[in-house]
Amino acid sequence: MLLRKAGIDDHRYLHKWLQNHEDCMNTTNKPTFEFEDFAGWLNADDQWCYILESEGKAIGYGEIWVDDEERDIEFAHLVISPTHRLQGFGKKLVTLLEGEAQRIHYPWIYIRVTPENEIAQRSYRNAGFNEDSSLRDIFDGKWIWLKKENIW
Repeated sequence: MLLRKAGIDDHRYLHKWLQNHEDCMNTTNKPTFEFEDFAGWLNADDQWCYILESEGKAIGYGEIWVDDEERDIEFAHLVISPTHRLQGFGKKLVTLLEGEAQRIHYPWIYIRVTPENEIAQRSYRNAGFNEDSSLRDIFDGKWIWLKKENIW
């Protein structure tokens, strides 16, 4: 299993994985995935974009967002190829992203997920993330917010 920096050509994987409306909404909070979205993610100064590979094949994608003002980290746009779901790869993606996040000495890592996405919630909880219900009142209440201490 390998986590590598994403490049512009990797948009083809997300385009394929996010064809389903529900998958796209759960991952991007938008009904469709556009190349421009991905290009913006790659070019953002405060985001690191990664591809999860298994046996030389791309099977997942995730980002690390760094908020210097709040001194925290968020994992975002997490998605596993539909053919690789329910096999522990979501947990593996999050665990590998945690390894990358250890370079940033901020105390907390957050993940937000829709209440309907129970599979993702279970995966993140299996990776050690716990819900912080107080964040639903502070931020966008449509999300379930999970957090975990960033240990470096």
